[in-house]
Amino acid sequence: MQFLSYKSITDCQLRNLQLEIEASMKKLDMDVVGFTTDGEFNSLRTSGTKRPISIIEVIKNIAKGMKCKEITKYFTLDKEGNPLKSHPAVPPEDAKWCHDFMYDSDPPVTFHRACLILRRRLFPFHYDPYPWVKGRDETNVEVLKSLMAIYLHRAEVQNLRGLKEDPADFNSHLYQPELGGHTSGATVLKLLHNWHKAVDGRGLSEDQRSTYCEELKCWLLDDWVPWHREVKDYSQIDVNRPVKGICGLTREVIVGLVANLESRELRRIEYIQRNIKPEHPRSSSTDDVESFISLLHEILGLNFDLKQVFSELPKILNEFRKRTDKDLPFYY
Repeated sequence: MQFLSYKSITDCQLRNLQLEIEASMKKLDMDVVGFTTDGEFNSLRTSGTKRPISIIEVIKNIAKGMKCKEITKYFTLDKEGNPLKSHPAVPPEDAKWCHDFMYDSDPPVTFHRACLILRRRLFPFHYDPYPWVKGRDETNVEVLKSLMAIYLHRAEVQNLRGLKEDPADFNSHLYQPELGGHTSGATVLKLLHNWHKAVDGRGLSEDQRSTYCEELKCWLLDDWVPWHREVKDYSQIDVNRPVKGICGLTREVIVGLVANLESRELRRIEYIQRNIKPEHPRSSSTDDVESFISLLHEILGLNFDLKQVFSELPKILNEFRKRTDKDLPFYY
């Protein structure tokens, strides 16, 4: 444990502290799973150690420092019909469209107007792009910088998607944590999220639920019994290794996960063997219990007795059935 006395701490200082803690944990053979912080340290939620982890970091406008004359060359064609200067973020066909729109229109339009329309074409038809400066007409410089910012952002998104190591898909996600093997926070969160869906969600097949549970169990066993994928014999477990610390978890958590994962799979196999309908995916789940209690309060009020419950039981059960019906295409 390391204590820092401070009146104010910057994102950079906290990031350096995180790296120091990670290095110390690795020296002690501890699994670095992830870190949590409150909302004050914004950069920890947008910037990773090697790449952005949030679309908000990618949005940073680096076009502000570009000169207008330089940007103009990207959208101006020479006699051969090529841009005076190329930029990897600006498609040549867009520069050609801008040129054709200026001179093929009747009457011809200005370069400023052509850039405004080009920017408009980069978004869905019903959307009016946000201006560089709100509340007045934009100057030629402002329109060019706004246009360039859009191209730079979209090019960076594609560059991040094409990274060989740890690519980030900001086309489909606003947030893409850095990955680092099975001990990375992103992988652990995904495994736990899928497990939660498997045991307390709806809309998944029994095979998919089984797969998600198996993936989480394999994550535990990769650290606990590294050879389990080749030799699945738990009698060979190293009994001298403490259960506490497996995957960085406490003994209580390991006990709970093992019981949950194995018992669910055993029940699934038993139901298949006995030709029994699969267990309701939300049976006895937290949501069901809380839903039933809240339903009692909704129908009977804050205070009620057993007689009132029996009196309204048909109505209560009918409403509860709707809320837990796995075949409904929506959450009731």
